[in-house]
Amino acid sequence: MLAVDILIQGLIQGSIYALIALGLTLVYGLLRILHVAHASLFTLGGYLGVLVTNATGSLFLALVLAMLVVGFVGMASYRIIYRPLLSRPPLIALIASIGVFHCVRRSVSSNLWPIQHLLPNNTITKPD
Repeated sequence: MLAVDILIQGLIQGSIYALIALGLTLVYGLLRILHVAHASLFTLGGYLGVLVTNATGSLFLALVLAMLVVGFVGMASYRIIYRPLLSRPPLIALIASIGVFHCVRRSVSSNLWPIQHLLPNNTITKPD
């Protein structure tokens, strides 16, 4: 039974890595911007998902709300930060992306890190 759990966890983790890599490839292929802040947006979505799940108990609501908020933050950062920099050399957009990464990371960690978030007891499975 433990081998099946490890296999499932490995498939889930590999799928997350594949989604992040596909997102980076898509952004770079379309905009020619190396979007370093991509990972921090995934982290923001994860934190929002945990917060909403703990507050409401609804995983579906947490998924939908996290996707909408992260999508809005991504579109806003593109319109405000990246669009004016598309005509400039690519290094300037990379530096702006690193700045966005640090801003999102610091805002998430300073606001949410001190709070311990636990999943409800019925969602944790223990090996036999």
